[in-house]
Amino acid sequence: MGMRGRGFTLIELLVVIGIIAVLAAILFPVFGRAREQGRIASCISNQRQIAQAITIYTQDYDETYPPEDAVWELLSLEPGLLRCPTRRKGLGNGYVYNYFLANEPLSIVTHPDLFMLTADGHTGSDDAALNVYFTGGNVDRRHAGGYVASYADGHAERQRGLPGGLLGDYYYAKTPPGTPTLGSPFDPTQHHFRFVTLRVDPQLNWVGDEDTRIPYPRIPGVPWDVGAYGEAGTGEAVVIWTGWIMPPRTGDYTFTTISDDGCRVWVGDIAENPDPLIDNGWSVLYQPNTEARNPTPLPLTIRQKVPIRVEYRNTQWTGQFSLEWECTGLNRQIIPVEWMYPN
Repeated sequence: MGMRGRGFTLIELLVVIGIIAVLAAILFPVFGRAREQGRIASCISNQRQIAQAITIYTQDYDETYPPEDAVWELLSLEPGLLRCPTRRKGLGNGYVYNYFLANEPLSIVTHPDLFMLTADGHTGSDDAALNVYFTGGNVDRRHAGGYVASYADGHAERQRGLPGGLLGDYYYAKTPPGTPTLGSPFDPTQHHFRFVTLRVDPQLNWVGDEDTRIPYPRIPGVPWDVGAYGEAGTGEAVVIWTGWIMPPRTGDYTFTTISDDGCRVWVGDIAENPDPLIDNGWSVLYQPNTEARNPTPLPLTIRQKVPIRVEYRNTQWTGQFSLEWECTGLNRQIIPVEWMYPN
C-alpha cells in the first residue's frame, strides 16, 4: 500500500508567507530606488543635451541667451528630450528655463559652473511653451527629494537644496592690517588678504558660534576668530557676496542689515551709482546686532533683474550678518533663497 504525501501545516504555510513578505518588503524599495536612479540618469542626459542646444543657440545669435517666451520653440528639440521620466505622462515639458538669462549676453555669467540653465520644474500648466519662468517655487524636487539641473558650462547633475543664493568670496588676513581703505567697492587683494574659498550661500543669515567662534557653515582656513582685534595670532576676514535679486512684487523696498562689524550693500549697477545703498561704517569693531538700512526706499519692479553686492568685514570675535528686505504688502524678512541668484 503506497504512502500518501504529507501536506503543509497551517503554521508552515504562514511561516513561508511571512518570509516572502519580509523579502518583498526588503527588495521592493531597492528595486524602486534602482528604477529611480535610472530615471535620474535619463533626466541628466536630457538636460545636458538641452544645455548644449542653448550653447549652440548663443553661438548663432551673437552670444545671447534665448528669450523666455520662445526658448523651447527656438531650440527645436526632440519632444522626448523635454519629458522627464519621473513626471506624470501627458505633460509636454518637464523642465523650466532660467528666466534670469533671457535675452542676456554670455558675459553676464562669470561662474558658469554655478549658474543654472534649466531644472526639473512645474508651472501649473500642461503647455510646454509656458515652462519658461525659473524661480525657487518652480523647481520640482521629484527625484527622491532632489531635482536635476543643467548649468551654463554644459554639465548637469542632481541637487537637493533650492537653487539660488549669492556667490560668496571669502578672504582672510592672519595679521590684522588695520582699517582698510574704504573704496567703492573694496578690493581685498590690496589689503594683505588672501583668498580662502568660493561658495554659494543660500541666504545671508548666519551668526558665529559663541563657543568655537566660527561662522555657520564653517569656512576652512578662516578661524573666526581667536581673540580680540589686534591680539597676537588673530586675524580678520572679508566676505564679498555678488549676484542678483528678483523682487516678488512691485514696490518701494527697504533693505536692512544686522551685523556685528562693518558692512556695505549696493543694489543696482555700481558703475552708475558707486555709493552704497547701506553703509554702516566699514571700520565698525564688534558691535553685535547693529542694524542699518537705506534711508530712502528703493523702487523695484516685479521680476526685475537687479544686481547686488554685499561686503562684510569681520574684525574680531564671532561673525554675525543678515540681510533683510520689506515693502508694502511684504513683511520684513530674510531675503529668501528663491529670489537671489549667484554670480
